[in-house]
Amino acid sequence: MQEVYYKCLIKAQTKQYADLLVLIIAFQENILKFLVKQKVLGISLIQLKWKDTENQVRSQIQQGKLGQYIQNYKTDSGQRLRIEGDLSRVALIAILKFFEDSKDLILLLNRIENVCNLRNNLVHELKGVSYLENEAEILETIEEILKMVKPDFNPVNPFNLLNEEIVNRLSAAQY
Repeated sequence: MQEVYYKCLIKAQTKQYADLLVLIIAFQENILKFLVKQKVLGISLIQLKWKDTENQVRSQIQQGKLGQYIQNYKTDSGQRLRIEGDLSRVALIAILKFFEDSKDLILLLNRIENVCNLRNNLVHELKGVSYLENEAEILETIEEILKMVKPDFNPVNPFNLLNEEIVNRLSAAQY
């Protein structure tokens, strides 16, 4: 997930907004899956891939208090939550809402939801994007999410440090 953040920084710097939107939605979906695995299945299964744990998650969300919560959950448009097939971002967020200690993360994830909707317009309606409103705020939000999920996260892109060192050595070698 850190690497996606660094890629987002590069895409923003080079104003490749269509690619940036795709990376942001990939980040959101992967962080949601990571958090759902953590909350529903426990810490020991975090390293397993989503495809290896999705059925276990699905089984757990159909049982007990979480199952009742999901059964009664209504989306913002008042519809019942769909949990058949792939679990959508809406379903993953709904699952996280069940857990009290996820509130701060959900607030941050909701900040980038509009970007995900913009990406859907780009892909499904073939609309272009030449400007991204609140670009800095979006990148800061992703950084905040990473810091909450991974306390040892370093926001400094290691590739930038490497490039800086290469340039410095090349400059020194010329003189």
